[in-house]
Amino acid sequence: MLESRRVDPLLILHPHGPEGAGENFVVIDRTPFKIGRRPDNDLQILRPDVSGFHAEFRHENGSWWILDHGSTNGSFVNGNRISKPISLRSGDLVHFGGKGYQIAPGIEPEQDFLSTKVVPDPGSKIKSIVDLHKVVTERKGYPVFQPIHDLQQRRCVGWESLGRAATKNGVGPGGLFDLAEKNGLARDLSSTFRNSAQDCVECGHCWPREKAYLFLNLHPAEIQAANFFELLDLLATGELSRRFELVVEIPESLVCNTTEMQVWVREIRSRNLLVAYDDFGRGQSRLPDLLDVPPDFIKLDRDLIAGLGAKRVKHDLVKAIVDASKKLGVQTLGEGIETTEELDACMDMGILYGQGYLLGRPVGAFDLFEIDQRTLPGRCPFVALDLLRKE
Repeated sequence: MLESRRVDPLLILHPHGPEGAGENFVVIDRTPFKIGRRPDNDLQILRPDVSGFHAEFRHENGSWWILDHGSTNGSFVNGNRISKPISLRSGDLVHFGGKGYQIAPGIEPEQDFLSTKVVPDPGSKIKSIVDLHKVVTERKGYPVFQPIHDLQQRRCVGWESLGRAATKNGVGPGGLFDLAEKNGLARDLSSTFRNSAQDCVECGHCWPREKAYLFLNLHPAEIQAANFFELLDLLATGELSRRFELVVEIPESLVCNTTEMQVWVREIRSRNLLVAYDDFGRGQSRLPDLLDVPPDFIKLDRDLIAGLGAKRVKHDLVKAIVDASKKLGVQTLGEGIETTEELDACMDMGILYGQGYLLGRPVGAFDLFEIDQRTLPGRCPFVALDLLRKE
């Protein structure tokens, strides 16, 4: 028999079917990995239709395989009983007798998915991938909202909705999205966070009645999905648009194709929604897209805002963008304002709006409006996920 050894990428089994409700993920990080009823298996399944040594997973030549070991009731892949080794793909359904699992994406061998760029140990990898799957399958995401201020009038005029994960291992949103991108779950994670914001708004317990801006930070995977226009329809007719002036943010990584931008901006505006170019000035953001397809807002990236009051060349560059935006009828918003010098520089050059830690950190809606936590209803995500501070 082959000696068991550690292997990357991992294989994740997600319990499938009614019997799997509430069960944990199975993390397969070594090969071979034995399945059966006996206690000496790597995964013990205590069912009468599962044989003592029923099957095994094996990693060979860069792929994961499943092998049946002459079990009485068979091993199945996508409903077909197998008689020889079968290679597995993400999304496949496997059954041992009547016990089912779905193959979830495993971690790719790259080691930079954490925002800190620190190479994690195998235990951290396992915890992080399990966290990711719990967030998207068990709705363990919750919303926070960062204030957006009118810099000239010095008042809050709206918020940006951001998602956070209610997990124990402390993987931040940046690291979680890096991991989701590598495993084909970025769209699911983005929609999980967006739905949590919608749940918060629909609850209505904390929110005031006056209408304000709400900026929705969508991942590129949601915007590029085939059903993006259907999502826009839902946003335009749902509770979010009734309570807010909705602003759909297009990430800077997508602001690089004028033809696509024309379609997206047209479709967003046709539903009486507003559009913003996010993180402008970083990465692939291009001036031709600003000129040819002007949005309602451009959000000037933190890299442009940092040290703005002290760096003359940067000041002149940003001022040129601000002046051009005014001529195009585009409203400007400075991201990541953290010092009074940066705030003063933004105001002096006529940047209309700002957000950043100096103006307000992302917090729950009850903290935004100083609502007594004891009055929050059970449907509040902070209550449901047991996230409230213990008095």
